[in-house]
Amino acid sequence: MSAIILRRNADFREGEIHLPSSKSLSNRALIIRAVSSVDFPIHDLSESDDTKNLLSSLADLEKDINVGAAGTNMRFLISLLSISPGNYILTGNERMQKRPVGELVQALISLGADIQYRKNPGYPPLEIHGKELLGGQVSISGNISSQFISSLLMIAPNLKKGLEIIIKDGTVSRSYIDMTLGLMNYFGVSSKTSTNSIRIQSQKYRPQEYTVECDWSAAAFWYGMIANSKPGTTIFLKGLQRNSLQGDKKAMDYFKQLGVETKDHKNGLLIQKTPTTTHHISLDLLHEPDLFPVLAFTCAALRIPASFTGLQTLNLKESNRIDAVANELTKTGAICKTRADQFEITDYTSPSSKIVFDTHDDHRLAMAASVFSGSLEEITINHPEVVSKSYPDFWKDIKTLTIVNIY
Repeated sequence: MSAIILRRNADFREGEIHLPSSKSLSNRALIIRAVSSVDFPIHDLSESDDTKNLLSSLADLEKDINVGAAGTNMRFLISLLSISPGNYILTGNERMQKRPVGELVQALISLGADIQYRKNPGYPPLEIHGKELLGGQVSISGNISSQFISSLLMIAPNLKKGLEIIIKDGTVSRSYIDMTLGLMNYFGVSSKTSTNSIRIQSQKYRPQEYTVECDWSAAAFWYGMIANSKPGTTIFLKGLQRNSLQGDKKAMDYFKQLGVETKDHKNGLLIQKTPTTTHHISLDLLHEPDLFPVLAFTCAALRIPASFTGLQTLNLKESNRIDAVANELTKTGAICKTRADQFEITDYTSPSSKIVFDTHDDHRLAMAASVFSGSLEEITINHPEVVSKSYPDFWKDIKTLTIVNIY
């Protein structure tokens, strides 16, 4: 599929979908199962490309493992392979080989891990010789990626001396670390946390059945759709939980400023468009940076000036998300200003009635762009298949709901 054309169905007023399972929780549950060495059942695993890749990699840990574009898999597997007897080559696609892992690798080496860089220092591919690690204390920067810390946390119970992580330079995406600790607690692992440290003693995971929650990151795109709808329009998000381990549940609060109310409903949540007089939105997304694309596209679709901070990790995603979002929103008439960790829409000029959005090989940009189907006569999205990384049925769900007509 090289491109799709979306035209909004003006008659759409209500619908229902069952969201995909959380990729973040699925991947953490799979790693915990691998560390525990007990094959407990995990229900409703994500159907995303990333989770399928991880499931395949874990099913048979071979010498050569290629995670493709899955950054989470790369970071989680570095720690897991470090404690798994055997010799491994861990690599990814071209973009992955430009995404830094040096901070995590150095932390593991300080614990006794045997890891070498195959090409460029600080970047994949890696050669890993797995062995038993004693553990102890390790210091790591928290301002690069929360996944480095989550990766270390999940192997901590298996280390003879446990693990104390000293976090330097603040923490980005803290909600994802809390998600990891929450899931580990579900499987019986206790921890002690403070502002700058996390301590986990040597202990055993308690294997038990686990059912993966619906994905709040995916839900955010439907919030964007509703925000750019007529007042009274609703979507029932079947299976979505208000009380969730996922930090992206903050979408409820952020989109409320854009006129989307969240109502408890049996077996899910109902989101509804209400009248709003919001003239500007200003958000710090330090702990929920994955919400940035859909929030920025929604504000642009509503022609609302907006400013976002806390975006310093977004240049290390599937695309450089700050630049990529600016490139695409400029096509809509948005006047954008960017910095390394900030993004601002200051004003708007008249957009074309038909716009072609590029996805920059980034699933979140593809889904965020769909929000504009409620504002423009027609939009085209190039390479829409990238959504399979996290939400393979996204276009199918749009078509099923008749929110838009797809050509």
